[in-house]
Amino acid sequence: MSALSGLDNLGILAAVHFPTLGELTGPINVLIDLALAALLLYILLVARKGR
Repeated sequence: MSALSGLDNLGILAAVHFPTLGELTGPINVLIDLALAALLLYILLVARKGR
């Protein structure tokens, strides 16, 4: 019996791949870009209503 056979007891948890921070930088940058674009659009709309 090897030491690695204990991982089989974890079941599906052993198969889950948690992404590292380096792998998440792409999606995080996209979310930040979308948030900044939405904020800019909101500011422009509010400024236009104020006139």
